[in-house]
Amino acid sequence: MPKTIVYCADGTWNGPGSKADQIENDPPGESNVYRVYRWLQGSAVSKPDGGLGLERQEKKLTRTDGDTEQLALYCHGVGSNKLLPDMVVLGGTLGGGLTTRIRLGYSYISTNYEPDDSIVIVGFSRGAYTARALADMIATRGLLRPEMAKDHGPYSHSAVAWIMYRERQVANRDSASSDLRQRIIKCSQHLHEKLLETFGRKLTDADFVPTNVTAVAVFDTVGSMGIPAYDRGEDTLIDEYEFDSEELHPKIGRAFHAVSLDEQRENFDPTLWIPDARLKQELFAGAHSDVGGGYKDDDGLSDVPLKWMIEQLTEVGLKFVDSAAMERDGLAPNALGTAHQPWRDFLFSKLGHQTRQFPDGYVTVNEAVWRRMEGGAVRSDPDLPAPYDPPNLPSGIARQ
Repeated sequence: MPKTIVYCADGTWNGPGSKADQIENDPPGESNVYRVYRWLQGSAVSKPDGGLGLERQEKKLTRTDGDTEQLALYCHGVGSNKLLPDMVVLGGTLGGGLTTRIRLGYSYISTNYEPDDSIVIVGFSRGAYTARALADMIATRGLLRPEMAKDHGPYSHSAVAWIMYRERQVANRDSASSDLRQRIIKCSQHLHEKLLETFGRKLTDADFVPTNVTAVAVFDTVGSMGIPAYDRGEDTLIDEYEFDSEELHPKIGRAFHAVSLDEQRENFDPTLWIPDARLKQELFAGAHSDVGGGYKDDDGLSDVPLKWMIEQLTEVGLKFVDSAAMERDGLAPNALGTAHQPWRDFLFSKLGHQTRQFPDGYVTVNEAVWRRMEGGAVRSDPDLPAPYDPPNLPSGIARQ
């Protein structure tokens, strides 16, 4: 019988209990992506270290007949690195390790995929970028054929597959882009050639299996990894990792996006999907990690989007432990819970910040936002409690 393959990619500096979580002045709590993974049914298979300290966890749910029903892999966030802790800040700021995590997910899914299996990809922050880019890559290119995935080093071939996917995106970009962008692209293409020499032959269309993706589920996608164009006096960022398209690929069945309403850091600007009948894209109260999780002692607010996401994933076939078990393990959604303002922390206070704006028709407002607005004085740390009245609700949105 077909099984479900789940890949969970965490956000910047996120990893369960890791010291790196404290980079953003957050206590080392668990992200919502990790809790999604942890509450999936199944038993731990292993907890191996990947290349250069890339940590991951795996679990498997087996049917009574011995066949696999659900297989899941969790990967720590961009910037989290067990063996190279001094590179954590560089990784989190410039997106180091991002493509490694995409290739890890691609090779894992290719290795385990069988016809008619379901594929579900979950991510937070830049892990959400990982999830969306990986899903689009699978939908666009397909997966590696079993013989390529299992007999000839799937991780190496996944690097070549990523290069082929990105080269097509680069070719589609605006030819009138800046000189700096063109230099970046040429440098990237040169690197791609060297990687091809290292990882093996260039793949052909015959090496891929056309594949659909069942669902992509993300918390507050952040894709800001641009390079400042200082040599041109431009106040812009050139983003080598930018999405080629914000449209949902036709071969992706469903998409779910929990979006922060209140985050203000400029370099945490959200990347929204273009509206689509297959998409649920909802606003939730709080900052970036109030939506994606990671605050150890004040997680009631982030449990609201977590519960919502688990409900969506259950609808597409994921198997979770029962709700009572989640509640015993700390799930306690609270629309009136403490919010946070990380843009006021020392690390970010000197950087730009602005109120997020949302195009008309792109998002809906989760019911918990309205409940928070009606709840009287609520706390947004470090301020004293006050009524919640967000100034940036999209125009024309009424309570459902």
